[in-house]
Amino acid sequence: MLDCPKEILVGIDASKWEPETSNKKTYYPLAYVTYIKDGKVYKQKSFDGWRNTDAGTKTYPNTPQQGFKVLFNVGGCKSGWNVRQTYFRVRDPRGFEFEISSSNFVNILQKETIVEGVLSGKYAYVWQGQDLNLIEDSDPVYIEGVKNNTALNDENEKVTRIILLLVKVIDFVIMKMDIILDVCLGKLIEVQKVKIKMERNFQRQNMYLKSNLCILL
Repeated sequence: MLDCPKEILVGIDASKWEPETSNKKTYYPLAYVTYIKDGKVYKQKSFDGWRNTDAGTKTYPNTPQQGFKVLFNVGGCKSGWNVRQTYFRVRDPRGFEFEISSSNFVNILQKETIVEGVLSGKYAYVWQGQDLNLIEDSDPVYIEGVKNNTALNDENEKVTRIILLLVKVIDFVIMKMDIILDVCLGKLIEVQKVKIKMERNFQRQNMYLKSNLCILL
């Protein structure tokens, strides 16, 4: 299933948000991009390991953007028995860089015109399985994914509204029950007071009768 979140979370070392310029070349920070899934940060551990503080997190709407630029490939080298998969570094027009898989890049090449590394179309972030992908807004897979996610979000919102309504109803019932209990308790206390008063009157009358009987005798 394709996840097309409404927003993305971008994590970076908080001290490196601003691009650095050296020898007339601007260096943008490399970020870890994720999103909220089922109420939690997807791949929370990796995300927290990449940023240094909460200040190193920014939230952006995941609306299709124009101006993504493919910079260079990384990885693809072997060190001993370890072979790192090839990734491609991409710059988001909002001022940070991230990496996509080689298969994602190949899919883009098959459908896209790239001029000096810049993708001509509008792209958004999606997740297929565990992998982040860039996908063009005109891609049927993206359109279907957005439709499915919108339907799912609408269904979740309906369920949330129903739950909130039930909570309100339960709170109302509990409040009414508290009032009823208070009234009943108050009535019970009044009845108890009357009973005690009657018992005292009865005791007084008994004592009066006994005293009069003693006088007569």
